[in-house]
Amino acid sequence: MKSKPMNRKLEYTPKVYYRKVLTAARRLWLLRCRRLKRSKGGQIGRIGGPFVVTPAMRENVDQVLASGRLSPGPFVKEFEARFAQYHGVQHAIMTNSGTSALVVALQALKEIEGWPDWSYVICPALTFVATINAVLHCRLNPILADVDPTSYTIDTEPIYALGIQPNVKAIIPVHVFGLAADMGAIRDVASDCGLRVIEDACEALGATYDGVPVGALGDVSCFSFYMSHHITAGVGGMAITDDPQYARKMRSLINHGWERKAAPIDMKEFDFDEIRKRYHFASIGHSSRPTEFEAAIALPQLDDLTINLVIRTKNAIHLTTNLTQFKDKLQLPYFPHDRIHSCMMYPIILRDGDKWELIRHLESNGIETREMLPLTNQPCYKGLFDEDDYPVAKWINEQGFYVGCSQYLTDEHMAYVVEKIGEYFGRTYQH
Repeated sequence: MKSKPMNRKLEYTPKVYYRKVLTAARRLWLLRCRRLKRSKGGQIGRIGGPFVVTPAMRENVDQVLASGRLSPGPFVKEFEARFAQYHGVQHAIMTNSGTSALVVALQALKEIEGWPDWSYVICPALTFVATINAVLHCRLNPILADVDPTSYTIDTEPIYALGIQPNVKAIIPVHVFGLAADMGAIRDVASDCGLRVIEDACEALGATYDGVPVGALGDVSCFSFYMSHHITAGVGGMAITDDPQYARKMRSLINHGWERKAAPIDMKEFDFDEIRKRYHFASIGHSSRPTEFEAAIALPQLDDLTINLVIRTKNAIHLTTNLTQFKDKLQLPYFPHDRIHSCMMYPIILRDGDKWELIRHLESNGIETREMLPLTNQPCYKGLFDEDDYPVAKWINEQGFYVGCSQYLTDEHMAYVVEKIGEYFGRTYQH
């Protein structure tokens, strides 16, 4: 990895942050959340991943429609600039998805660094399939490392042994469920082994490691704005970097590999050289551009990001505080002292028994669940990975699931989740 100081420090430690959460949430709650009443059947509406359109979003979308320009324009440019500023980096390239951001990041590094086809990229054995699919789409080989049984991020113990193997070129630490991977150890391994670091931060916008925002710790970092993410645009993604060469290549790759300074609509002066290059393609690229609509919807959410992170964290603290009474039954999320958790979702591992019975109970009572990103047992990877080689990931596959804790969920929702879990274990919910 290229030398890069951790120079984007936040002003507070995780301990101070979580104390601020409890204080601020009391003031912010009525401003940001709509309480839902219990129905006669005892439920409070399905607890999942809603989305609320704000007046600022509507105003921006109306401006896009009035402008007649749907292709990337001023809203995309402003969102890119502000997103880069938030992370303390020089360049941000908006894409049509987080998956596309991963693909163009990998392809850009592969082309610029001259990686041969089927070079190896270290990935965690627990992540959303998009991480592995992006590697394979770029004609690279994913080589997996098991994950830590507490944080669920990549285990840093085996990665040095993997990193010194021939033809290993990069590592993709994935910040799962809103928690940063151990980036200090990962950066050390990358530096020692000459590896590039591509952060998959699609689930961790707003999280920090040692006071630095995730996304500011790799050579390139990728984010997603899909539904239920910290910023939601329906679809959309972002790749950020401090390297201008990587940035130029990624911007070209999202537009079919086109090499031009600007789209014809953005040309302010007559430039015949640019006109001659209108159909000059330097790479085999992709159609991965966003539209103005995604940026118009996402942009106001940057202003609300801190508030939304506070509410997500408050919800997670509510769950942890009240589910601790079931610690003999459940493993709850890990909040390490050197990291701020952005609480993308709330992962739970059932220590013993059949998780599907608990999931059935929750789902039948209107509480949506998801599995904890099972990867090594997927049919599409049959013959590529053996689940038994990654015992921690296998344990999580078998026993893990998560529930929501988004900013659109209330204290009442969280209490209902605790109540139904207690009901499953035959205990009365204790406030």
